[in-house]
Amino acid sequence: IGVCDAMRKQMDFFGHALLAYSQGERKVFYLSDSGITFEQSLKKYFREYHQFTPLEKKLIALARGTILDVGCGTGIYIPYLIKRGSVIGIDISPTIIQIGKAKGLNNTLVANIFTWKSPQKFDTISLIENNLGIAETPEKAKKLLKKLSSMLTPNGQIRSNCGTVQDEDYHIHHYTPIYDGKKGSPFNWISFNENYLAKLCKEIGLTQQVIDRSDHEYLVRITKLSDNLKT
Repeated sequence: IGVCDAMRKQMDFFGHALLAYSQGERKVFYLSDSGITFEQSLKKYFREYHQFTPLEKKLIALARGTILDVGCGTGIYIPYLIKRGSVIGIDISPTIIQIGKAKGLNNTLVANIFTWKSPQKFDTISLIENNLGIAETPEKAKKLLKKLSSMLTPNGQIRSNCGTVQDEDYHIHHYTPIYDGKKGSPFNWISFNENYLAKLCKEIGLTQQVIDRSDHEYLVRITKLSDNLKT
């Protein structure tokens, strides 16, 4: 419970910045990573479809059936995912979920994917914006992928646009958020080399296919190995 509380607190710090932005506040949100501080755009969490990246659009287009959006945030993808099937969005931050509900997104709920007991299985589980990064470590990534796999229908799929890592198996960002003169709790976010992620998937009976790439991202489809043997 302590770990869940810590993660919720970390994301709620970001949530309060997003809530303020949604109400007209325009203070800058920063992330510090290993001594380098940069702005993390809040505006991007309130974009319209025409402002999405090609990989985001493709991920949405390939969603189907019953869809779970993990780390749904402000819910910006949900109106477009709904055109592909029935959607549930989850996020660990109550404040962020509040923003989506204020926009009428009543199919969103507060949940920690690591502990959430889903009442149903899904044809598509999406982790848009490198949300596999919530795993923080390779060990937890395997745990997360196992959990997601257990929530899939027989021919279900996991889709994510992942941050590219070139010269190492994975890279762990050590972020400290800064907003309105205050520092939030530090947290880690992991990005995977696509070959290493494929290896992790294989170790737990999953298979990964790279669907598309951009300069900084690659789009993956992850399915159960047994499903691929059937097709």
